[in-house]
Amino acid sequence: MSSNILYDEVQVFRQHPHLNEALTVHIDSYLNGFARSEFITKLASEDIEYLLALKTVALGFDEGTVKSFTKAHLQSFAKTYAIATPNRVSSLVDIAIHTGYLTGQRSQTDLRENLLTPTLKFEKCAYSGLQPYLRPLNLLFENAYGHLSSDRAAIAQISAYALHVYSLSFPIRQRSPCMVVFTRRDAGYEILLKILQASNSYTDHPDVVISLPFFRLSRAFGVSRGHVQKLFQAAETAGLLRIHAKGGKEIEILPSLQKIARDTIVCSLAIAKMAFDLTSDQLFQSQRSGLELV
Repeated sequence: MSSNILYDEVQVFRQHPHLNEALTVHIDSYLNGFARSEFITKLASEDIEYLLALKTVALGFDEGTVKSFTKAHLQSFAKTYAIATPNRVSSLVDIAIHTGYLTGQRSQTDLRENLLTPTLKFEKCAYSGLQPYLRPLNLLFENAYGHLSSDRAAIAQISAYALHVYSLSFPIRQRSPCMVVFTRRDAGYEILLKILQASNSYTDHPDVVISLPFFRLSRAFGVSRGHVQKLFQAAETAGLLRIHAKGGKEIEILPSLQKIARDTIVCSLAIAKMAFDLTSDQLFQSQRSGLELV
């Protein structure tokens, strides 16, 4: 599979007559489901952590059953793709255990290793993490993916395929380096969506100037006010917006931000669609094989 396939998928989205409606559904669904304590949702705001979160889901579920894995599995994955240091991975695992998304116990075969097991809280989070993608895709493609929302065995497959498809997105992302202003910062994606939501970006009458106080974003997404301010300053330097009043009380949204945001979300939806399609095909083949055996 090449990046050209993903590029073609992105073009299909861009030409869809109901794209704006789907973008609005994605934004609202994502933000409504966000909570500071949600491990996977929080991690999805930064590329490095997003990949590790997907890998955790793929490792933690196998054909509808919960299974255990080790921290070394994640560290090996991170090393292979040069996305995070072993200490960074260890820190993320500790957060997941502390917040109740993973449990850890000593391995009986190797006392040096902790076996990590996803909890029910983790599984619910994995399900909820699919909704901001399933809902707009079902809107665009006539409920083609409704069956996946209730299929427990699909979670790991979707995650595994998403990891593969995600790697194909880098050539597309490199064409728009301004994307990383938001995607490579903690809570960056969430703040980007909040900007779009506040400005009614994908409606018939978008607002050019909005008020989005930094302290409210800080509270909503669990990051410092200084972090939020630096993010907006970086976006202003990149020519995406203009800050007219301190603290985010008056922000002018430039057309370049609208385009960058659209490209970012469309790329995410295209990745999800390809992962859902591959999962649906595999589930269909498995069901067909089962019927042939009967």
